[in-house]
Amino acid sequence: MSKWIREHFKHLFYNPKRTQKRSGRRFQKAYEFYIDTLKKKAKWWDTKWVQQTLPKAQARLNKYGITPAMVAKKIEAKGLTDLLSKVM
Repeated sequence: MSKWIREHFKHLFYNPKRTQKRSGRRFQKAYEFYIDTLKKKAKWWDTKWVQQTLPKAQARLNKYGITPAMVAKKIEAKGLTDLLSKVM
């Protein structure tokens, strides 16, 4: 294959999704999942579902490097100050 042909068809081998950021809304979803679990714990007390789900939500936060202070700031921004005592 000559050089001209390779340059002409270069776009066929280029995958634009490979260069895009793939995180999307992961961080926002991790916050929401943890806060929703805390809300359910406050509403339903300590059910088996909450006991199984809360460690998973905390592990997801740790995976993304989200600290308890960051979660507390997000909870304050949403106006859910009654949940602040339950953060990690």
